[in-house]
Amino acid sequence: MKSSETRYKKIRLGLGHAYLVSADRGCILIDAGSANQQQPLIRHLAKLGVSADHIRLIVITHAHFDHVGGLKAIKALCRCPVAIHEKESQLLREGRMVLPPG
Repeated sequence: MKSSETRYKKIRLGLGHAYLVSADRGCILIDAGSANQQQPLIRHLAKLGVSADHIRLIVITHAHFDHVGGLKAIKALCRCPVAIHEKESQLLREGRMVLPPG
């Protein structure tokens, strides 16, 4: 694989998934799983050879519990910025998660 290629990995986390996009200058983690999935996520990243300092950005697709429950712990490990749509950002600032109906 050429060094300039971007690689994508799906990480299964209980109810949901996270995704890892990796390239030469670091990785982007898409979603952070639910609150009880931080350690499994870290183990999956380690199996892929990715440590917390490789994560340069965490992208949150939306503020449902299974996408942001583990965000605080993962962000503390990675010490990187978090990107989320402005319509969902207030939920994160207030520490609220959405529980979808059904």
